[in-house]
Amino acid sequence: MPLNQSFLYSQTSAKLIVEGLPDLSLNQTNNNIGIISTWKLNLTGSSELEGKLIHLKSLMRAVLPYARFCVSNVRKQFGETNGSVTISPFNNHHKICLTSSQEGVKPLEIVLDDAELSDLVRCLDSLKEDKRVVVDWGLPQDKPLDKSQQIRSRPISSILGIPLIGFCVALAVTSAFFAGAPKNLEDSTKTVNTSLSKKTRELIDSRFQ
Repeated sequence: MPLNQSFLYSQTSAKLIVEGLPDLSLNQTNNNIGIISTWKLNLTGSSELEGKLIHLKSLMRAVLPYARFCVSNVRKQFGETNGSVTISPFNNHHKICLTSSQEGVKPLEIVLDDAELSDLVRCLDSLKEDKRVVVDWGLPQDKPLDKSQQIRSRPISSILGIPLIGFCVALAVTSAFFAGAPKNLEDSTKTVNTSLSKKTRELIDSRFQ
């Protein structure tokens, strides 16, 4: 008979415990967890969180992509539509909102700083990469952010700053050139026009002589 397994993933401000059994239908050993029965998450300064596999999946699907985008300086909310877990920027911190499926229960909000979010991500990432836990987390494949996503995350001033600076420099150089050159340019124009008019008159006179 398989024994219940318990795996711990611990960081300074976060501690995640996952319990479950091996999935014998997949020929897993007693050292595996293929069926998660429960999990517990302790975050410094907040209540202990506990739930089932579906809730853990929702947490991972929200927090891990959010952290990845934060590394690329893209701050936006993550979480499934009408899901139980969302995470979003909150001033200079990060707010996790946990919504209960039971009526009359207010959503639980947890605010983390950068270090606390980093510890939570390390715990979740360690679980995801743990070969002993054979679970399909349904996470999207990591791909580099495309340029449109990066541009949308940047302030408009930083997007237009360099082109505007280049335009202003070019305008200043052009203005300086025309401010210092009109007299010489006008004189040279007059000389060319005078020379052309003399040649034209001489040509006309020669034809009628």
